[in-house]
Amino acid sequence: MTSEHDRPPAGRIDQADQEGGDLEATRRRQEDGKAAELTPAQLRVFVLVSVGRLNKQIAFDLGIAEATVKAHMTAIMRKLNVQSRTQAAMTPLAMRMASEPRASKTSKPTDRAG
Repeated sequence: MTSEHDRPPAGRIDQADQEGGDLEATRRRQEDGKAAELTPAQLRVFVLVSVGRLNKQIAFDLGIAEATVKAHMTAIMRKLNVQSRTQAAMTPLAMRMASEPRASKTSKPTDRAG
């Protein structure tokens, strides 16, 4: 249960909502800046990581060595300032990339009987 002390004063709600929106816009600009720091090859790897692909699958899909995927992942994690592949995949930037239609273009078509 909230008391009147927990709520912002009347008239401050709109300002708080606006500031929250500004914070979200700022966060997205920062994420986009981090994505801009990635090379095109790193970005391709990052998109596939964000949709749950394994290094071996990424290597096959992109036609590169698995060791190259690992090198890209090391650089990606350093640029995103995360310690693990899971943390990289859970960043808001990765979540947004995974939900974009272009991420699904890298998926293999399924064999449909029909």
